[in-house]
Amino acid sequence: MTAKMVVEGVTKRFGDVSALGPCSVQVQPNEFLCVIGPSGCGKTTLLRILAGLVPPDEGRVWVDGEQVRGPRPEVAMVFQHFGLLPWKTVWQIGNISAVERPTYERAVEWGFTRACLTKLGKWSGDPRWH
Repeated sequence: MTAKMVVEGVTKRFGDVSALGPCSVQVQPNEFLCVIGPSGCGKTTLLRILAGLVPPDEGRVWVDGEQVRGPRPEVAMVFQHFGLLPWKTVWQIGNISAVERPTYERAVEWGFTRACLTKLGKWSGDPRWH
């Protein structure tokens, strides 16, 4: 079975600070991977490298058999700080990518956002209040 994602000997330094490494892991298709650890251990750095936002200093990363050499359009990253767009409501943030899409795709994304808000108990029935 070919791995879905391969991280091989990845390291990253920021000046004198070793932010990550060396790190190696393989994720098989249909596996679920959680990256956990204390603050400052390199979790976000690893995710940024996997997304192609930051190059590793050493080592390589492959996703679907292709080496990650930079940002890819099929990859999105949601930052952990919720105040990224503090002037937007949860509804607006959840549908931020739907604004530029055709009507059918917007409807699908709005439905997804509504389902998520409902599951979290945050859906009031009126998108203007979210």
